[in-house]
Amino acid sequence: MKMPNLLAPNLLTLNLTVAGVLLVGLGALHIALPAALNWHRELAGASPINREVSYVHCYFIGLTCVLWGLLALAAGRQLDARCADPLGEIECLVQRQPLDRVGEQSELHGVSFRPTG
Repeated sequence: MKMPNLLAPNLLTLNLTVAGVLLVGLGALHIALPAALNWHRELAGASPINREVSYVHCYFIGLTCVLWGLLALAAGRQLDARCADPLGEIECLVQRQPLDRVGEQSELHGVSFRPTG
C-alpha cells in the first residue's frame, strides 16, 4: 500500500489552508467590529444586558472563527491523509452519503448542485 505524501499539497489541503487563513482573518476583524460599527453610541439606549449580550456574541463568533481557522491550518494535512487510507476513505464516503442524498433529492425537484459540462 502506497503511503500518501504529506509534504505535497493537493487541492483539499490548499482549500483548507485558504479557508483557515480567511477564518482567522475574519475572527480577528471581530475585535474591531464594535468600534467600526460605533456600538458604544448605537447601543447607548439599550439595556445593560442587551449591550453585554451584543459584545459577548460578537467576540464569541470571532473566537469561534479563529479556532476553526486554526484547526484547518493545523490539521489540514492530517484530514487529507485520513481520507487517503482505506479505512479513512470508507469514513469519508460514509460522511458524504447524506450530502449525496440531498443532491439526489434536489435533482428530483429540478435543482442541480452538480457542475455542468
